[in-house]
Amino acid sequence: MALTDLMGDLGRAGVRLELAGDALRVTSGSGLSPELRSAVATHKPALLEVLRRADVMLARVPPGGTLPVLAS
Repeated sequence: MALTDLMGDLGRAGVRLELAGDALRVTSGSGLSPELRSAVATHKPALLEVLRRADVMLARVPPGGTLPVLAS
């Protein structure tokens, strides 16, 4: 599964990903399916990198500014 596909599947499933220090926090109201859990584990380093980059970009956006598009 491609990273962009995984992120779309997680979003549709209502799963929230966030950084917790150097760890990945995964929150889901209904729980993760075994398939999504496995895919998150497989892509964990890439998911962490996307979240770190987004965090850095958000820190650089001035009030009222625009957020650049993330490339995978």
